[in-house]
Amino acid sequence: MSAGHDHGKKPFTPPTPYERWMADQHIPILQTWGVSNVRDVVRKPWDAVGCNASFIDLFGMEGYTGMYVADLGPGQETKPQKHLFEEVVMIFEGTGEIEIWAPGETNAREIVKWQQYSLFSIPLNCWYVMRNTGDVPAVFTSVTTAPMVMDLFHDHDFVFNNDHYFTSRFSPSADYAGQAARYAATTGVAALRTNIIQDVVNLPIDTDERRGVNSKITVFEMADSTLAGHLAEWPPRRRQKAHYHAPGAVLLIAKSHGYSLMWPSQAGLRPYEDGHEDQVVRVEWREGSTFCPPDQWFHQHFNTGDDAALQVAVRYGSSDNPAGFAQGFKTPETKDIVPTRTSIREGGTSIDFEIEDPRIFADYQAIVGKID
Repeated sequence: MSAGHDHGKKPFTPPTPYERWMADQHIPILQTWGVSNVRDVVRKPWDAVGCNASFIDLFGMEGYTGMYVADLGPGQETKPQKHLFEEVVMIFEGTGEIEIWAPGETNAREIVKWQQYSLFSIPLNCWYVMRNTGDVPAVFTSVTTAPMVMDLFHDHDFVFNNDHYFTSRFSPSADYAGQAARYAATTGVAALRTNIIQDVVNLPIDTDERRGVNSKITVFEMADSTLAGHLAEWPPRRRQKAHYHAPGAVLLIAKSHGYSLMWPSQAGLRPYEDGHEDQVVRVEWREGSTFCPPDQWFHQHFNTGDDAALQVAVRYGSSDNPAGFAQGFKTPETKDIVPTRTSIREGGTSIDFEIEDPRIFADYQAIVGKID
């Protein structure tokens, strides 16, 4: 990871409730622009959960989302836990299962199997246990809304020991891992309503060329949560259009390799041409990488590999349960557009290829060769 900007350095402020909680867990806290491979992050025993783990505190999260990476040895399982923050889990290695049961329920339980590249959401405030049923260590990441919840309530007993049962999120009589439903979201994007995607790498993704020729995107909505996301795929040796949005969108790479550029929108559409090269952050990525664009920062993704790139984004912006802060700035003229997939010339936040900084394209061509 490389950066010419000191966005990660902030003036001293007292630690937030979430930051104090992280410190109290006595596991490593990695603060960075991005992680090359989550499997390589140093992890130590997390006594409260019963596994090895490390927090990943990406600069672009900005108190909106949190993240940790954990591992379970063969036959190992976590301690039972529940909490009032949402959680989306991505499996990077191993096979296993998650056992889920509602507060106050003792016998009615749901067991859902997972494997490498499974993606699933844990229903709000339900008890759960993660279990490795395979012969090799399991490694997984978890993206959560813990920072917002803890900072708002700053009461651990309320967050971790609340017995309210959110019946719309989970029913032990229903099939939690049942058939996924495809539909067109209100934003005009193809969407999938499900609680688990067994294999994101082999899931068919819908064509949507607003980010580039032959680009694909499918939104996912899980566990009736506000934390949602999408799968984005684009061709080998191709780039996507730069765009910006609210903070907290955690990006996980599942296929190919390349890099992304990020720069504050205040630096303009053409940061190199306008003399703001020192504000451009370049993040190298490959399968297993993660990073998070800061608030209102343009970011543009470049696939330099010979395989299609696959990116899993976990973010606010659910169509079922939208959060206003995730929708971008709205005016009477732009209230009906999807900002991140609409040209900045039409009121959105996306930079068309023909007006992007010339150096951005020249640097990319120097790596991948001529692009038709």
